[in-house]
Amino acid sequence: MPKMIFIYDEPTDRRRFDKAHEKVFAWTKSTPGVVGASYRKVVEAQNAGTYAPYLVVEIDYESMEHIQRAFELAKDPEALEDAKILRTYLPRSRTVLVTE
Repeated sequence: MPKMIFIYDEPTDRRRFDKAHEKVFAWTKSTPGVVGASYRKVVEAQNAGTYAPYLVVEIDYESMEHIQRAFELAKDPEALEDAKILRTYLPRSRTVLVTE
């Protein structure tokens, strides 16, 4: 099953980041082709060096085509604004993995 995995660094403000993330996550779950979505806070990261992962989000899709459509939907002005707010609390860009 195709999946997108997002890894977010430790935010500069956890409370505000978590609030912004809840809004983005709710929008993501309603995206066509999503068959499952979950997130977990990282409690330990071995061999991470200076990297401080905070949150891992996993989104399962029906197909790779649905992932491609999700990338297009993410360009929606409202989605972009929400993502911009989320990024204001991150010291660097998130990591995005796509698996099959």
